Amino acid sequence: MTEIAQALARAKVMLDLQRHDEAAGVLGPILAADPGNSTGWCLLALAHIGAGRFEDAIVSAGRAIAAAPDHDWPHRLACTAQLRMGNARAALRAAEEARRLVPQSWQAHVCVAEATLATGENFHLAAEAAATARALAPNVPEVHVISGKVSFALARRKAARAHLERALALDPQHGGALNELGRVTVTGPFSGHAARYFLQAVRTDPRVGTYSSNVDVTVRRAVGLAIYIGGVAAVVLYLATTMMTHLSRAQILIGLAACVLLMTVAGAVQYLQMPPQARSLIRRRPNLAALTVCYASFLTAFAMMALSSTAALPNMLAGAIAIIVVSRLVMALWLLRHKPGRATGSQRRA
Repeated sequence: MTEIAQALARAKVMLDLQRHDEAAGVLGPILAADPGNSTGWCLLALAHIGAGRFEDAIVSAGRAIAAAPDHDWPHRLACTAQLRMGNARAALRAAEEARRLVPQSWQAHVCVAEATLATGENFHLAAEAAATARALAPNVPEVHVISGKVSFALARRKAARAHLERALALDPQHGGALNELGRVTVTGPFSGHAARYFLQAVRTDPRVGTYSSNVDVTVRRAVGLAIYIGGVAAVVLYLATTMMTHLSRAQILIGLAACVLLMTVAGAVQYLQMPPQARSLIRRRPNLAALTVCYASFLTAFAMMALSSTAALPNMLAGAIAIIVVSRLVMALWLLRHKPGRATGSQRRA
């Protein structure tokens, strides 16, 4: 093995170990001595992508393309770097060129599907690319992951789940498949199970911040649902009371208790679905603060109704419901301010 081949092999090992800067340091002298080494430039692009230097990765991919214009790998790397920078259309152009050069490359078809999804347009083109990738490499987990993402984008949740479960059957520790399965699950009305998938994804690769942030999104969704149900129930109680003016104080208090019960049940169902690590997040700020304020508003409503005179009951009920609703709006804004974002897709490795 030549000295250059040994250095390239060493750089590949460092990339596998996620030691991106060290790999770039090894590749620098090689490319200075052999600037036409396309493989070396591709590896350097990978190192830059891993280190978050996406513009440098695009430059390195461009050097690889100049050295080997008929290879698809440099174009796929350019696609990945452009996607990470948010340049979906540039990524799609690079992916389509990779597919044109090597139509039998399943990786190129996956790139086309990924980039098409990122543009937010023509999801059926993405579906065609994903289907071709599956036909070319039916036993590769990545083709089923992208198929799941495309199906989810097309609102085909059942098909998305089937594709992602197939990916996990091929590789039970595939973080991307676990994360995407969590995204599919979190769209349901009771999404506590989604936290299990996100946490499993975190365990497979703790370095991917998307996975851990999605756990937070799921927890906030559970808290928000409980708050929402409690507020809606209170509004329904008020509307019912205005139509049935003969309701007694005891009946109104029973109605408020039912609102609390609905809110508690909704939260409890979500809480029990979650694994212990996710449950602990509910007990942290701002989740605990939001729940505390919302329960306190119900206690305030109870006190107002219990202590008011019979003649003042209608007006007092209106004020009590207003306190409940306003507290929920304020806490919703509070959670939104501290929200890490919506559950996001996994980043495909280059």
